[in-house]
Amino acid sequence: LPIEFLSTLFNLGIIVYKEDYEFLKIQYIINSSIHNTKNIKSFVILPTTECNARCFYCFAHDDIKHALYMTQETADTVLQFIFDHVEENDEVVFRWFGGEPLVATDIIDYIIDGFVSHFKNTVTYHSIITTNASLLTSELLSNAIDKWHLRKLLIPIDGFQAEHNKRKNYRTNSDDNHYEIIKDRITMFLQKGIYVICRLNLDKNNIEKIDEILTDFKAFSNFDNFYLQATTLHVPEFAINQRNINYYTPDEFETLYYLLFKKMLEYGFYKNIMDLFPRRRLSVCEAKLNDHFLIAPDGYIYGCEQEAHIHTNALGNCKTGIIHNQNLKKWLYAPIPSECEQCSFMPICLSGCEYYRQRNDQYVTPCCRTKYYIDSLFRLLDEQFDK
Repeated sequence: LPIEFLSTLFNLGIIVYKEDYEFLKIQYIINSSIHNTKNIKSFVILPTTECNARCFYCFAHDDIKHALYMTQETADTVLQFIFDHVEENDEVVFRWFGGEPLVATDIIDYIIDGFVSHFKNTVTYHSIITTNASLLTSELLSNAIDKWHLRKLLIPIDGFQAEHNKRKNYRTNSDDNHYEIIKDRITMFLQKGIYVICRLNLDKNNIEKIDEILTDFKAFSNFDNFYLQATTLHVPEFAINQRNINYYTPDEFETLYYLLFKKMLEYGFYKNIMDLFPRRRLSVCEAKLNDHFLIAPDGYIYGCEQEAHIHTNALGNCKTGIIHNQNLKKWLYAPIPSECEQCSFMPICLSGCEYYRQRNDQYVTPCCRTKYYIDSLFRLLDEQFDK
């Protein structure tokens, strides 16, 4: 094999030193992540759980149903919590989440204004927004760049044209073609230098138009600040009656991802096949980090974005601070299952998704998806060498 290829495998962690005790290395990475002392503080803030869309698959289904909107009084407690955890020379990442966070731009403004007033430019910050982007006009984008220091957008794409519009099911009930609107806005975002990650949510009912979608988005692949993530929808916890009907299961991933990766290489979304291969993780999931906080609209603090945000799952709130309760323990000190210790994918997933493990549901797996489609990657690699 070419030395460049072997070197790549070594850098990815697929080839290791014979003397390496990998499980010890993994435990060191996990413990270092949990107890890290970096100067980066990350706050996932839900200014509201209201949403102008009604996506059938949304894991925040219950949050949106109760539609909380953060008050300025609660925002003041959020700011105080931030002040207590941030020091001068820290770097702060605001991750605006929801619901649709852009429904509550007044609260985002209020928190950013309070933050800037308190620290007076001694702390750098930037924003990342998970959004359907339907409300992100050019005027709002200018404010987001200038005031919120917007750096990255995460935008879901739910199919081609009519299917995307149908699945978004916006409450306005307008005849607007939101798919085309979003495409135009992505161009605007990219030209403004914003990093855009589009998550292409696929299931058995929208996969047939994959070529049309990739054709539409192909022009974006010329931007260095664009990334298309093609993935399958996870089965949400509430969707009992839809299981095994619409959603792909892990035993179907090998065939599916071979098709997806092959097409994305052909359309130019990946420049090199090695970009598809997994990399050794150097940190655990965000629920296990001691410098990462998820704050709901009522000021309660949680570990995981996908877990139900009910008070019995809380780690505390912005008034009391973090409480070292059982909820914190289940994230920070979850034991590594014995079956993971000898798994060759352990360096990639670091024991996988703790939320899915605790959910204990046969329709989702805590294991990394690479475990199920790795043979497809090597098949594509073989085809590349045969050319």
